[in-house]
Amino acid sequence: MLNETLVLCCGDSVILSDPITGQGCNTASYCAEQFYETLIAHKESPWDEQVGIDYWSRSRTYVTAVTEWTNAMTGLLPEHIVQMLMQAATDQETADRVVLWFENPLKANIVNTGLRIF
Repeated sequence: MLNETLVLCCGDSVILSDPITGQGCNTASYCAEQFYETLIAHKESPWDEQVGIDYWSRSRTYVTAVTEWTNAMTGLLPEHIVQMLMQAATDQETADRVVLWFENPLKANIVNTGLRIF
């Protein structure tokens, strides 16, 4: 709330997703959709702080995964991920799994010091 006015932001400029993983537009459109769904759910109630809390609850899991995924890909990759990327160059099944990280960042889970792929 800012001066008794609800202020919500969404999109890649708010989430700060790096373009390396190609998630900027995906994140912006996802956040816009969640924002729309939140406003529709609250169309008969005041648009107050609870709207912002509900919006963040809707988008948090995905936005957090995108941010962690981007941070992992812009840093020093763990050896097992480097090996998986190298294997993907000659193994279609592995390549398909790697593509899923870009398609759906929830498939790439960050655990402690590196990526853990589901």
